[in-house]
Amino acid sequence: MELPGAREDNRLGGPSLADAYRSQFERWGQRFGWPVHLCAAMFYFLGAAGPIGAVELMGVPLFVVMIIRIHATVPIAKEIFQSRFVWLFLALVAWGCLTLAWSSDVATGVREVGNARWLWCSIAVTSVMHRRAWLIGALLIGIALGLVAQGLEAIGLRYGIESLVWPHPHNPLEHARISGWWHHPVMGGTVLVGALGMFLPCAMFASGWRRVIGVSGSFAVLAGIFATGTRGAWLAACALIVFMLVCALIRMPRARAMRTLGVSFIMLGVVSLVLWFTRGEAIKARVESAISEVRAATQSGDYDSDIGARIQFARRGLAMIAERPLLGYGAGGYQHRAHEMIVEAGLDPATTRNAPGAHNGPIQLWATLGLPGLVLLGSLVIAAILGGIRLAKAHAPQGVDWLGTFGAAPSFGLLGLLFMTPFEGVYTNVQPAAFASALIALCAHGCYRLKSKKISDS
Repeated sequence: MELPGAREDNRLGGPSLADAYRSQFERWGQRFGWPVHLCAAMFYFLGAAGPIGAVELMGVPLFVVMIIRIHATVPIAKEIFQSRFVWLFLALVAWGCLTLAWSSDVATGVREVGNARWLWCSIAVTSVMHRRAWLIGALLIGIALGLVAQGLEAIGLRYGIESLVWPHPHNPLEHARISGWWHHPVMGGTVLVGALGMFLPCAMFASGWRRVIGVSGSFAVLAGIFATGTRGAWLAACALIVFMLVCALIRMPRARAMRTLGVSFIMLGVVSLVLWFTRGEAIKARVESAISEVRAATQSGDYDSDIGARIQFARRGLAMIAERPLLGYGAGGYQHRAHEMIVEAGLDPATTRNAPGAHNGPIQLWATLGLPGLVLLGSLVIAAILGGIRLAKAHAPQGVDWLGTFGAAPSFGLLGLLFMTPFEGVYTNVQPAAFASALIALCAHGCYRLKSKKISDS
């Protein structure tokens, strides 16, 4: 009996995923349960980059099907739990829970550690991962729907159609920050930087229909990033593009690399002109305010601005690291200790800005979960990225560069989120954490060493 969609492939460094899934498929006779499970998984990934309410609700069918078909995962559960990736995850959650013992704000700490719950989807999709491409496609379609929501909101703002405008926090700026169904523009910008990472490899390295989708998706996502008005996302997107161009120069033959570089600059120039004519005033205002805020903070010591406050948040986080480099202040402990620092400095807590986090992922992580938390989460993300790359290499079509396939999209989506971490704590915010967990789930199976089981017709 042939498992639909499975393909023999031993380039994963051992028995193939297809072997393991075919074995459990034939052993348990999942003729009807498997398609339902796949549909539920695709439905979940369709909303994984969407509003957090949608992520929670669209996960219900997948959770129910996972429970009903738990026997489809049991045969390979032993190999999964022997994976270093799983042990890294368990160690990270255990350490995060342990730090609550010395956290000054346990309720906030529980919420931060609780964001690890989104990784449940990694186990839930185990028995349908032979259709990984379908799940990646569902996630990309979900991102496209988010961009459509942004476009409709822009139309609604332009022509006064309130039904097209989503609710957002109060915006004190003159120009609108358009983030569509992503409630906060910063969260929308963060998710879209990860989305840009998913499209860029095919835009740079693919050919044919893959390149068309990659280029179109990249430009659409770039427009969405600039529409949010999130300056950190702008910088992260630029850094990601430069990184991908450097990869192209290194991997491609010189002639092709030069052509790719030239075409990229031309197309980026075209996109820049379009953005300038459509959102030029808003972008100019955000850039000018960023320059003035940085100057005020560095030259005059005026931190009463968005960027000035972020500089102070990061400095307080660095001070916390210096005080407790090993254990940190515990999950959720940042804001309380920052408040104490404000009082110790003789400042008025009522007029001095404070926040639940440092708005810098590595600093926030080290300041709260200490050095073990930084090492564990860093190792987990690196392992996931490498696992996704292994899957992309193993299942790339014959004669096609693995970087030019969407199989590499989840790994580079995680890479995009890493570029965003200097400007925002991805793991402490619910929406980006759910999106990152979906990407990790699509990569994690490259970390497992699944052994083929004896095929039985019984």
